[in-house]
Order: sequence, then C-alpha cells, then structure tokens
Amino acid sequence: MRWEEGRAAIERMLADGELQRVPASREQSERLLAQARVHVASALKVCDEDPPGGYALAYDGARKALTAILENEGLRPTTRGGHLAVLEAVRAQLDPPMGRVLRQFNRMRTRRHDAEYPPTDSPELTPADVREDQATAESLIDIATRLLDEMSPFRTGALGCRAPKTRLLTLTVTRGFSEDPPAVEAGNGAVTTVVDAPGDALVRPGRVAMHPVFHGLGLWVPKTYATRRYS
Repeated sequence: MRWEEGRAAIERMLADGELQRVPASREQSERLLAQARVHVASALKVCDEDPPGGYALAYDGARKALTAILENEGLRPTTRGGHLAVLEAVRAQLDPPMGRVLRQFNRMRTRRHDAEYPPTDSPELTPADVREDQATAESLIDIATRLLDEMSPFRTGALGCRAPKTRLLTLTVTRGFSEDPPAVEAGNGAVTTVVDAPGDALVRPGRVAMHPVFHGLGLWVPKTYATRRYS
C-alpha cells in the first residue's frame, strides 16, 4: 500500500501537535481491540438500566478500535488532538473506503458528548439508541482487526513511500558513490544494503541516483522518489 493517501494530513497533525509518534506496536493495538470488545459487550448488559452509561461504553469501544489502527502505525493522539484527532487521522487515510462508518462514528462522538454534557433541550438516550450504535462499534472493531495486517508503520524520508510488510524492495546504486554507510531505508522501514555499485560510476555533485530492483511482489517506486541527496 502506498502511503500517499493522507500523508499531508498526518504530517500536518504531527506538526500541529494533534498526533505524536510512538513505537509502532501490534501488541498495543491488540490490547486496545480486546478492551473495545469488552466495552461493547458491557454496553448491552447495562443499557436497559443505564442508557447513557451503555452509550459511553459503546462509544469508547468504537474509539479504541480506531486508536488501535493508529497505534499499529506508530501514531497516537495527543491531549490537544483528543478524540477528534483519532477520527481525522483515520479518515485522512481510509476515506474511502470507510467513509460511511466513520460518519457514523462522528455522530456517536457528538451524541456521547451531549450525553456527558446534556443541553437542556437534548432528548434522553434510550436502550434502543445504545443497541443501534453498539452495532456500529462492532463494525469498527471488525474493520480495525482486519486492517492491522494491511497498514505498515508511518515513515517519512527521502523515498516518500510505504509498503506492506509482505513486500520487499531493494535499491542498488547505478551512478555515484557516497561517504554515507551503504544502506538506505525503504518501504516499511527495513534497511537494505546497497550492493554492486559499478567501479567506474560517475559521481554527480550532491546526489546519488538510485535504481529500483524488484524481488517477488515488488513495489514500483518512481525514480524521483528513489533519489537521495547527500550533503
């Protein structure tokens, strides 16, 4: 999967302090999804006697499902970004195809806020409201579970791309040498060694031109992305 989808929005949110970088953790993502499932199950148990409490649990389950996607990428909302940053970061990357269910989550977010801080004219939540949006939360949990194997950690750098973990991309130097160590960062962050640089290669001032070489299920990278500058 190319990372271009949503890249500008994620980088802006990082710069604005709405998101922060953390070590990408599948374990943490699985932990959040497990908590989300418990929240959603608990919502059904209490909704008849405590609809606002049940709704808060259903909403928290949905929110943690989306947060699990970000944790798997090495991203986390800050206090400044809050719950809205979770929605915006996932929407920037995954709308489409998740537009409809993310709109439902945004409605849940607003409704949960009104339940926590109810306006005088807001209607009371009912058990039926909880059951309806509990189903939305379950859908988000299912989607997030499937996405963990598809989304690789967020990376920035000269290559400007990301690749699924199951794909391998190797770069070899075709022109020029560098004083830097013979390695480049590619795809999902794996470091590959630069090999077989021709002995009579022409050194271009300020750069080394790279050429992509593919193995198995390779990922195509334009030459403009495969050029790394050196000072």
